[in-house]
Amino acid sequence: RKDIKYVTTIHNTYQQRLLTKKDRLFYRIIYPFFIKIEQFVLNKSDAIICVSKRTKNYVDGLSKNKNTFLVENGIDTNKYCFKKKQKDIFRFLFVGRLVKMKRILLTLQLFNEFQKKYIGNKKLELFIVGSGSEFDKLNTFIKQNKVKNVYLEGFKENVKKYYDLCNCLLLFS
Repeated sequence: RKDIKYVTTIHNTYQQRLLTKKDRLFYRIIYPFFIKIEQFVLNKSDAIICVSKRTKNYVDGLSKNKNTFLVENGIDTNKYCFKKKQKDIFRFLFVGRLVKMKRILLTLQLFNEFQKKYIGNKKLELFIVGSGSEFDKLNTFIKQNKVKNVYLEGFKENVKKYYDLCNCLLLFS
């Protein structure tokens, strides 16, 4: 429709993805088709927002659209800055949706096994912050297997304290 403005936000292009997977026949066959569709969509968009300079360079080469803008993912470094951690504890953190595709249950199982074999001198902890369809499964696994040092926190409005507390952020996507 001509009366609606279409703005496309893009994290990376199919062309970028193809370069990392070019050794696989499936991607060499299917991705050129996706690249053409992507090019069509980008050309029809009223504006394009790219979240990295690298992606913007690819989009500029793929599209005739001159309304391409760079809006990088940003972190407020005044709010989220390094905090000194306890030396005798190493804490992992996941913040996000507790859904099957994130494989949080698998991560929990791996963490449990890792703790059993760990011979280091630091206590290990895992904080899981979020809500979703896997919450009850995770809770049941923790209780049934008596998993130690795992804190299933549920949904929290303010997660800054967890970022300040933990050493390693787990990004499952």
